[in-house]
Amino acid sequence: MLLVACGPGAGSSDTASSSGDSPATTTGDDPTTTSDTTGPALPPECESSDPLVAAGFAVEFPDWPADVSLPSFEFVVCDIDEVTAGADAVTTNLTCDVAGTPRPVVVTIDAAPEGEVVWAAGQTVRLRHIDIDGDYLFKYIHMRPLDDEDDVLLFALDWTDGDALEVYAAPLTIDIELVCDPDMGGEYLPTLLRFGLPDGSDSLGLASGHRGVLGIDDESQYVIDLAESFGTNLHKEERLNFLVRRTTGS
Repeated sequence: MLLVACGPGAGSSDTASSSGDSPATTTGDDPTTTSDTTGPALPPECESSDPLVAAGFAVEFPDWPADVSLPSFEFVVCDIDEVTAGADAVTTNLTCDVAGTPRPVVVTIDAAPEGEVVWAAGQTVRLRHIDIDGDYLFKYIHMRPLDDEDDVLLFALDWTDGDALEVYAAPLTIDIELVCDPDMGGEYLPTLLRFGLPDGSDSLGLASGHRGVLGIDDESQYVIDLAESFGTNLHKEERLNFLVRRTTGS
């Protein structure tokens, strides 16, 4: 299995109640309150993670010349040559048109036990990949069908100090909620990401370090692993690592 980083997350809320069976007591002129009152507890997911989270992905360029690369912010057209699904990983071999020259690209992602990926050999897709590793980390892959602007087959992201998530995720929507920092204190804490379908019909909220399934129709679904999501009220996209893949329904 590909190596992934896991972090804590956030979810539903709970409220602690006051303890003690007797009311406050007063002794002489020195009133003393004996009850113990606590405020709302944070969601349990703020301090837990799911060990099954697997959000690893990698892109390889076999035998490419050193001075040739994919255009960072553009989709290229690719034919899928082979899809190999194993217990831990799914490998997709493609041939992509890069400035008029067909070149091999290999995409490997962590497998989802909930279903097989929906793309297959013989399909033509559009692929966009970015890999920047300098002052900040930005690794990204987005794969769509050739003829459907509102469909996403694969979307994965691993970045620090990111920005414009809504642009890279489109047509999916992703909103970030500061469930582990209800007082907006500006601390670097786990966040919750709410993944929404392009048509707005449904969404799935996942806390950092958790995974889940967002249904699309009777035949397919998005299986989403959120390895890390941390941020502050000033910068919600400080740290993100997740993998979204469209699979057959359960």
